[in-house]
Amino acid sequence: MKSNSIFCLFVFFLVSCSRINSPEPERDLSISLRYGVLARNELDTFRNTLTKDLILDGTITVPFHLSQAELDRITAKMDQIDFFSYPDTFMVKSQDSIRVSVSPNNTYDFRVSSHSTLKALFWNDAIIASDPQATKLRELITLIKEIVESKPEYHQLPPARGAYL
Repeated sequence: MKSNSIFCLFVFFLVSCSRINSPEPERDLSISLRYGVLARNELDTFRNTLTKDLILDGTITVPFHLSQAELDRITAKMDQIDFFSYPDTFMVKSQDSIRVSVSPNNTYDFRVSSHSTLKALFWNDAIIASDPQATKLRELITLIKEIVESKPEYHQLPPARGAYL
């Protein structure tokens, strides 16, 4: 009986120690979003980095973390717009024969892992047209950019020099 109690205590000790020394729990959402002109900015929660396009000065990559609450906000927005049902290459279709495009335009390249589901989505946002899916996707991108740009780590990065024409 005594050896059984000692064994149970030993197992409890091992389990407790493994929790202390284990890496942080796996998150429900990991995201890589490359965005902007030429998609040179990138939020990457797989590697916990942020890359900022400095235009004339190249790019800078720094360690960057999102809180679970911030990831939860992004997840809620993805669920709201049914992000995982978007095609892998999203294109806005013009309703008439006249197409209006913007140059330079933003490009978005998502790689998302959520609950063992992997999703890739690419969008070259050059066509100006009324499209509900495009509007919803822009809302998600705006949310992510607002979260990134609200953090002190982002404000410590050097400003971009120059512009795309």
